Amino acid sequence: NSIEVLELPDNKLRIRFSGFWPNDRKRAETRNVGAFDETVARSGRKAAVKIQFGDQPCIVNLEFSANKVIVSYEGSILGCGFGFNVEPDGTYTKVSSKRPDMPPPPSQ
Repeated sequence: NSIEVLELPDNKLRIRFSGFWPNDRKRAETRNVGAFDETVARSGRKAAVKIQFGDQPCIVNLEFSANKVIVSYEGSILGCGFGFNVEPDGTYTKVSSKRPDMPPPPSQ
């Protein structure tokens, strides 16, 4: 899994998550996937991304420190719309200080 974060003006962050769950079977290797690309407000060292597919929301919480981001979620993981077993939670270590190379944001 990976997370890219781009700081924007007005205390906003563009956050792009890409995750997968390998599904190794004897006949064929497949992967379950999930992703989001959202712009949200930053509150101190924290940000929250609300995603809703279906009736129940999924809220992805991010807490930033100098070299990592700790990600958790609340609500329904089904509300995130990710593939089976794809979850965003965990600790992501910073691997570069370069500005992320992101395409223009998706139209809302």
